[in-house]
Order: sequence, then C-alpha cells, then structure tokens
Amino acid sequence: MDMYIDDLIALFLVFVVVLALGLRMAEEGVYSIMGLDTDPLTFDLKVLPGGQYDFCILGSRFSLKQTLKLGEFYADRRRVDIRIGGLNISVPTMFCVYNPANLPHLRIYLDKQNSRMYN
Repeated sequence: MDMYIDDLIALFLVFVVVLALGLRMAEEGVYSIMGLDTDPLTFDLKVLPGGQYDFCILGSRFSLKQTLKLGEFYADRRRVDIRIGGLNISVPTMFCVYNPANLPHLRIYLDKQNSRMYN
C-alpha cells in the first residue's frame, strides 16, 4: 500500500509542476500579445546580486537574502574584541614598538590619537 501512495504523491508533484509552468508560459504569451513588458505573476524567480533571491508566486512577492555571520566585533578606547567561532581575540588599542636604533619605545595607537588623550 505504501508504494501506491508514494507513486500518487510523485504524480501529484509532477502535475503541479507542469501546471505551474503551463500557466507561466500562457501568461507570458498573453503579455507578449498585449504588448505589455511586465513580469509574470504566476511564478517568477530572479537571482539578484549580493545573495538575494526575489520570487513571485500567484501574485505574492517574496524576497530572500543570504547573510553570513562569522563572528562579533567590538571596539573600545582600551581594546578591540573579536569573537569568531568561540575563539575570543582581544587586542589592545595601544602597541609598544621598538625601533632598531635602541631609542625609547614609541607608542602607536590604532585609532590615530595622540598619547596625551589617554592620560
């Protein structure tokens, strides 16, 4: 009995796909005869740049956008925190850099502010 239900479901899906494609082709034909330059309303799928999909089914318009979240980023005056996949990376905004001439160390700030601002 299960095999007959699986065949019935497959036939129903094939019928729905053929019906939807037939309605789309008929609608495009009517629009071309009438001289209208519009998108079909029965079924229309557009792939837009930036991972966005725009599709229309029986007059209802839907839009899907793909976003990827790799981690979290937080910046403060004292430090920069980056979280990627459970790994926490914390970087201070002030680095001590030693020059090869053995001069006193120079302070370089990531936010391009002078050292008097922090004191």
